[in-house]
Amino acid sequence: MARRNPIAIDKLTSDLEDVLQSELQRFNSENASTLSFPDYDVEQKQRLVGALEGILMGGHDSLTTCNALETLRILSRDRQELEPFVSAALVREVVRHAGLEEEVCQYDVQGARVASGLAEALAVVLEAQKCLCNILYFDLRLLFLLTALIPESRQRVKTQDGAALLTDLLCRPTDDRTCIETLKSLFNLVADKDEDAELSLHLVATLQRVLVQSEDEELTSHVVNLLSVLPREALAKLGEDVAPPLLQFLERRMEDPSPEQVSPILHALTEIGRANRPLRRLIKRQVLPPLGGEVMRLPEEGKSLRNRLVRLMTSSTGELGPLAAELLFMLCKENLVSSSTADMGTQRGCWHAEDSWLATHLVRTTPTPTRRRRSIVSWNAASIR
Repeated sequence: MARRNPIAIDKLTSDLEDVLQSELQRFNSENASTLSFPDYDVEQKQRLVGALEGILMGGHDSLTTCNALETLRILSRDRQELEPFVSAALVREVVRHAGLEEEVCQYDVQGARVASGLAEALAVVLEAQKCLCNILYFDLRLLFLLTALIPESRQRVKTQDGAALLTDLLCRPTDDRTCIETLKSLFNLVADKDEDAELSLHLVATLQRVLVQSEDEELTSHVVNLLSVLPREALAKLGEDVAPPLLQFLERRMEDPSPEQVSPILHALTEIGRANRPLRRLIKRQVLPPLGGEVMRLPEEGKSLRNRLVRLMTSSTGELGPLAAELLFMLCKENLVSSSTADMGTQRGCWHAEDSWLATHLVRTTPTPTRRRRSIVSWNAASIR
């Protein structure tokens, strides 16, 4: 077999169309059947990506653009070493040339507005779409980038049953990394909450299985993110076996209660509890157990999950305080009269019991340098079922 010469990257930065076309066509012809490119080190791959990116962004003629896309498609066959050959910016350019960004696409292949050069324009679009097939269907990380960076692409993927296909992928035996990348792309697709009910039910059943089996913190985190945006009608179908892993996850995240760490799980638990009565009861037993010896302490003093949530509710100045309050409010069946001081905004701090779920309410005002008011809530042990 004749030895193939690597592409001359320096020539790909030329301003001359014939130089670019000659080098790209030579490489494409010599590598028409090549499936891997072990001769390129990481630096060479990055330089090559930069050069191809420059061509696709540079307003070159259709033939040069099509040749560059063909080069990228050939390189993207190397599925084991695909990542160094692509970047977010490069994917955006391929998407643009594929006609998936309708507002900025320079090619109108639907009508007669491109009277001259229609064949060349169509060739560019088709080559870009073939390139995307190589990149996206074999690298979920790039599908995530595509759906995260380009809003128009999300609807395109949905119309091709992308969410259903990704959900089916989760049902197959696979490694944690693949599951994580699949969940990230699914989040982008379903966050708009316009998926049909049947798909949402299928997805929530799949997430339940993944969550119960998960031993990976990052994987569990992405399951929680996705649960937090699903409709309540779907969350109502979750089984009771999701409660332990969700609460254990909350316990771990409360060790470092930053908004990024804690917000998704607080929101997910609140939505699940509102949608699913049996799960609300299970969560309540763990979060608000009988007080026992804690009855003589302030509710924010201690290491229990209840103590930490009350502490978060009463001391947090950002989004976590209201989220913690919402969770506790939901666990008390939301059958409470809520009031708030002027400087506490919407935080549900001052609660008055109207049923047997909450028998005792204690509010204490503590002065601070900024004269903020703080509400302390205490539960009577006998009132907790």
